[in-house]
Amino acid sequence: MSKKEIFTIEELQYLAKKFESEPKMLNVFEPKSVTKVEIEIVDSYKGNMDRTSLTIYTYMHGPSCGYFGFEVGKEFIVFLHPERLSKKFFGDYDNRVNQNRLWTNRCTRTMLFDTTKAVEIREVLKSLK
Repeated sequence: MSKKEIFTIEELQYLAKKFESEPKMLNVFEPKSVTKVEIEIVDSYKGNMDRTSLTIYTYMHGPSCGYFGFEVGKEFIVFLHPERLSKKFFGDYDNRVNQNRLWTNRCTRTMLFDTTKAVEIREVLKSLK
């Protein structure tokens, strides 16, 4: 996967300018550092899913808390958020494309599917209504 498949040209130009005095910071955005995962939606706990699959992203190196556990053919409970962990990198950048990208990481409760956990999540969400 190339950087251009993850970030727009404008984003890459913005990052290059923002970190021109600290080029090592840009290593976080190397293609090997981000994984794009295609998932099939079996059930949605929160929100209305009007599709049957999603493309999500996660970082693949320790300092960014990437989620490494995805395996083909297994079911997961995935917690997603529209902002990447590196929001600090784009905090002052008006980027509407970012709002449509969904990210997960190991600091969320993303996990291999577990019936007990699924029931707990439903109960918590039900109690919040």
